[in-house]
Amino acid sequence: RFHSFQALAFGIVAFVVSFILGFIPVVGWIVAIAWSLLVLVLWLVCLYKAFSKEKFKLPVIGDFAEKQAGGA
Repeated sequence: RFHSFQALAFGIVAFVVSFILGFIPVVGWIVAIAWSLLVLVLWLVCLYKAFSKEKFKLPVIGDFAEKQAGGA
């Protein structure tokens, strides 16, 4: 449950930040590319940790996910 909530929250945050950066001409577009690469790397790390049955908490999102999952 924890990994599901964390993945959902991470996806929502990644989408919202990408959406906002898309409205900023040139600089925002360049930052959006870097942001997308960061999101990809973090997603792969989280995916690996989840399949390894390790609990890996992202800084703010992980606390939220843990609370939503009932502290599991």
